[in-house]
Amino acid sequence: VFKAAKISGVQYKILEEFVPFEMSAKLAIATDIYLHLRDTDAFSNALKEQVFAGSFVIKGDWLTYPELAEMRAQVNSIPSFDALGKCITETVENMRISDEIELFEPIYDMYSTDAIVKQWEDVIDFVRGNR
Repeated sequence: VFKAAKISGVQYKILEEFVPFEMSAKLAIATDIYLHLRDTDAFSNALKEQVFAGSFVIKGDWLTYPELAEMRAQVNSIPSFDALGKCITETVENMRISDEIELFEPIYDMYSTDAIVKQWEDVIDFVRGNR
């Protein structure tokens, strides 16, 4: 990873230790393209943070998130690591980077504390027969 990053010709940061919350938030906001290519994932908070921060996400086809499609988040999906280079090139060529921080409100609307409380209240009301 270090060698590939060094010869890439682009600015990078490799995290090797725990990052406090404040730094994690700053890094998410500073990230233009987030690569989400892990083996498995159940819509991790790390991914949600990147989407909320307005990062463009490149993910593997094997990771499915209907919520992202529903929200129309900025996501490209690739079938394998072999397609990554082409996808990054196309993404960089076509993206618009803003000088302003543009948070992605649909993810906040779905996953904020208020939204989660409301979802649980709906479940409890349903179980109690109030719906």
